[in-house]
Amino acid sequence: MSLKVLFISQIFPTPVNPTKGVFSHQLVQGLTNYCEVRVVCPQPWFPKLPGWKFLERWHGYSLIPIEYAIDSIPVLSPKYPFIPKWGEHYHSFLLFLGLVRYTYALRRCFRFDVINAHWLYPDGVAAALLARIMGVPLVLTGLGCDVNMFLFEKRKRGPILRALNQASRVTVVSEELKAHLLGVGIDHKRVTVIRNGVNKQLFFPRDQTDSETILGLPQKGPCVLFVGRLAEEEEKGLRYLIEAFQELVQIRKPITLYIIGDGPMLKAYQELVHKQDLQGHIQFVGAKAHQDIPLWIGACDVFCLPSLREGCPNVILEALSCGRPVVASRVGDIPNLIGKTNGILVEPGNSHQLSEALDMALAREWDEGEICRSVGNLTWDAAASQYYSVLLGACSDV
Repeated sequence: MSLKVLFISQIFPTPVNPTKGVFSHQLVQGLTNYCEVRVVCPQPWFPKLPGWKFLERWHGYSLIPIEYAIDSIPVLSPKYPFIPKWGEHYHSFLLFLGLVRYTYALRRCFRFDVINAHWLYPDGVAAALLARIMGVPLVLTGLGCDVNMFLFEKRKRGPILRALNQASRVTVVSEELKAHLLGVGIDHKRVTVIRNGVNKQLFFPRDQTDSETILGLPQKGPCVLFVGRLAEEEEKGLRYLIEAFQELVQIRKPITLYIIGDGPMLKAYQELVHKQDLQGHIQFVGAKAHQDIPLWIGACDVFCLPSLREGCPNVILEALSCGRPVVASRVGDIPNLIGKTNGILVEPGNSHQLSEALDMALAREWDEGEICRSVGNLTWDAAASQYYSVLLGACSDV
């Protein structure tokens, strides 16, 4: 009999934001080769009022249907009540209220054996309540900030620890995240590190000139690429990359930084670029579809991710799989991905060191094939196989 898995996560593509949680989507696609999966992607409720479009972030939630499909994967998206700021204190319980009715209804036609929740708070805490009242085993998955930040925040720590102690198994995407869990008393036997994968059919070495031509980019001077959400927390460290470019343009002209991504910090970053008079060297190109990213990586000379904190960033795996060297911060699982043959590591938040590393990377001759091979074993099928083993183990524990 096939294992039936209920996959719960807010970090999953929606019709409004098809690039959100692409890694979750790829994992689910891989899991379908091993077991039956149903995806539940709860979202805050927001009224569908045209006059409220100025609240762009929240208005988007009103456009997400209760049921939709992403690449033939059916998704159930129950809505839950949430008031910004005030609701943060009760976020996990409010999410649970949105989940419970729909999940019970779903179980009548899909009797799932185990719940796997990705992102510890609020998703994992809500899933723990659900698993407890439904009497099914729980597997929690930590991805990054939910472990290295939320676990150490006063209001979230208690609920997260209770959920972790309830879970039959826990997976994380890096050894650093596992160390955090062991540090708060989680039994090492219950924690498994499963790195993210990369879609090799989409991310492979491409001719740089061809990529530039297809994208319509001017073929002059070296090109650096950044891909990431421009979030309020500034966790991706883009500010330091912009400051590093102020130094770099004094050494290398012409040189261009292309920034792919969108978010609440976009205007602030644009103002910083204008203040430093870097408009001729730094281009904001907005969010791009996932299938377009390989061409942008193919067009660049160096990929850069100057994050302040990370788990196992998919975009680095994708850049390496495309044969491009990576300059990145020494955080999360990145030091286990980047070595002398495929990139350069820098300390987070150090603009000068970042500038020097980018200059060194641009000056060096890299072996594209060797870079690509450095992540040759990190596929989504391999990740899905490991998740399947963990999920199966959680069921056997009952």
